[in-house]
Amino acid sequence: MRRHNYKLWKYAIFSMLLVISVMGLGFSAMSQSLSLTTTSLKQDPIKWDIKFSGTNTVTPLSSGASSVSCGSPTITDDTATLGSTHLSAAGDGCKYALQVVNNGDIGGKLNGIVTATTSNSSGYTCSQVSSGRVLSCTKSGDTSEILVFPSSNASITASTIGSSTASTIASTYVNPLINSTLAGGANTYIYLYVFLRNSPSSTSFSGLNFRTTISYTQN
Repeated sequence: MRRHNYKLWKYAIFSMLLVISVMGLGFSAMSQSLSLTTTSLKQDPIKWDIKFSGTNTVTPLSSGASSVSCGSPTITDDTATLGSTHLSAAGDGCKYALQVVNNGDIGGKLNGIVTATTSNSSGYTCSQVSSGRVLSCTKSGDTSEILVFPSSNASITASTIGSSTASTIASTYVNPLINSTLAGGANTYIYLYVFLRNSPSSTSFSGLNFRTTISYTQN
């Protein structure tokens, strides 16, 4: 009886091994390698297109003691030329809201702001503060000061800046623009301010012209 059981057990082992072997052969027969071959691979040109949109708003900021005239800007893709601006009393100013659009495929990062005079026969001496981010113009024997600077803050007034130095204005209101990003397809506003701080001793001044350059690089 035991001998008979031994034979059955031996056959059972053989049968099990045979099944496993057959399964192995079956899996080997069903394996398959797939290959993918590209016939053309290229990169399309990246579109870089950051510019002024032409949409702008000009807001006179009057001290209340005088009338303010802020000339309308003439806009091209990369320049904004301001019209004739007339400021009379301390606290007078102009705010130019200029829309910048990114019609390109990649994001841009604002990496430079420089304001400089293009011509000056006003009698004022102008200096570029904080690497040109603020233009401060003063006149010998006069307490008045002309300030020009851009910002992302839309709510700046003469009262806001008060008696802050030009360098403080740069760090508080201008520097946050640096490294700000503009995604492809997005738009933003940059606000350019011109203020007269303290009333000039003379009744009028003219002949001061400036340019503000704002630079973007790939983000």
